[in-house]
Amino acid sequence: MSWFSFAVPPLVVPGRVVLCVTTILTLTSMFSTARTSTPQVSYIKALDVFMITSIIFVFLTLLEYTFLLRKRRLHLLEAAIKERTSNRRRWMNRKGESYEEYCARIDRRAVIIMPALFVAFNLVYWPYYAGQRN
Repeated sequence: MSWFSFAVPPLVVPGRVVLCVTTILTLTSMFSTARTSTPQVSYIKALDVFMITSIIFVFLTLLEYTFLLRKRRLHLLEAAIKERTSNRRRWMNRKGESYEEYCARIDRRAVIIMPALFVAFNLVYWPYYAGQRN
């Protein structure tokens, strides 16, 4: 669900943050319920690994958005400084991209990378734990 936040434009802060935080809270609640309803053991369970990894992926999505917000803040500071010193108001990075183009490029990469990493995790996780016998 946190990957749906990549579809929300970076300038819509409440929409993105709500999706990510709601997902983290839901996963935390599910993890807590699962831990209390399963037998206590001295080792880490497969469910623990899956839930912790899922929480990490949501956290990485939130971290990506934090990075974009930080860039926006720097963009606004640069724009304010340039406005005082010259008439050029448009922010450009080294590649000549505007802030919006830059955010879109980062989001496009994240939309591909995050699900790909999650699929890779599942390709390792499920055969490993499905093949284990107690």
